[in-house]
Amino acid sequence: MKPGEYDNNFDGVVSGIYHVLDAFHLATTGFHRSIGQADAPTTMASTLAAIGASGIDAPSLRELVELNRDRNTSVHGGVLESPFGTEDLEDAVDIGRAFARSVREYLSREGQA
Repeated sequence: MKPGEYDNNFDGVVSGIYHVLDAFHLATTGFHRSIGQADAPTTMASTLAAIGASGIDAPSLRELVELNRDRNTSVHGGVLESPFGTEDLEDAVDIGRAFARSVREYLSREGQA
């Protein structure tokens, strides 16, 4: 990959995590979260609390919030401590897969999948 492609791919992975978050809220409440209705860390915290209360393993809030912070820094022209590389992208993909898996399992147990 060329420099900058990691940023683009990282952005796509983290954006995907937040699409899963929105899908969780749509499936559990019947409503799509509106822009400004709740900030991402608050929405993620409530989602992880529900998943954790059901005994399902999920990535930590810290991991997910840090991914979002790094994505926002990159997308909005901030300066990262170091450019994204293969390991960062692989970690984001692993965290995203784990989050999607935990949401699928939760919804399946609740009869909403």
